[in-house]
Amino acid sequence: MAELTDYLDHQALQKLQDEFCAVSELPLRICDRDGKPLTQPSLATPQRGETPFEAPVLLVGRAVGRIILESASADIGQLQAGFARMLANVTARLCAGQEELRTRVEELATIYRLTAEFTAKRDLQGILDTVAQSVVAAMGAKACSIRLLSENRNELFVKAVANLSEQYLNKGPILLSQSQIDQQVLGQDKCVYIADERSDPRVLYPAEAKREGLVSALCAPLVYKGRAEGVIRVYMAELHEFDWFEVSLLEAIAAQGLAVTVVKSGT
Repeated sequence: MAELTDYLDHQALQKLQDEFCAVSELPLRICDRDGKPLTQPSLATPQRGETPFEAPVLLVGRAVGRIILESASADIGQLQAGFARMLANVTARLCAGQEELRTRVEELATIYRLTAEFTAKRDLQGILDTVAQSVVAAMGAKACSIRLLSENRNELFVKAVANLSEQYLNKGPILLSQSQIDQQVLGQDKCVYIADERSDPRVLYPAEAKREGLVSALCAPLVYKGRAEGVIRVYMAELHEFDWFEVSLLEAIAAQGLAVTVVKSGT
């Protein structure tokens, strides 16, 4: 199970405690989830009362540490308890920030690795298949599809998928004239978000999406030298709001994958 020290080292925890105690003048200690101190006392610790006050440091609903307030009196006031909870919340937010930073670094490393994989592959279908599979892995998605425009640019044809059934892929054509979503993606060269494929009026085949277990989706344009050539869609199995970094990640993968494909095809 995660601990406070998985996110913040002892020096950072000590500094946080020292500064907070200097402001509040309360004998607070930052401890692990079992109550073992991770820091040295910042203030002289009074003889504790019957029961010290504890405020859990919660990360995704789980305690990774505790803030313990030791008092000379068993009667700890609301203001004192409030300060302890405040330090617990601040500590939790710092931990969440570290986790977010760690995740983003891993995602950036993923883009680098994927670029190397795309470049190494020689067959064009292999590149597109790798792109689709890599999107699912990198974004923790349920499925992914890549559709490229026909020669007359009026229909989108499936070129690669990951985790989509044959039944879903044969649901019907994606004519550009009928697809508001793809018109927006290709016309504005930007990502389009679908909160729920099962109920969004813009979705051409909502019943099929429901049967396939597709809920939220993000669609990104496949652009090469300023010209839209297709659409990549990533699907989630539950309601999901894509953050700015997930959008940037899909755009980067889409751009890199298509660029390598077009260059290797000699077009």
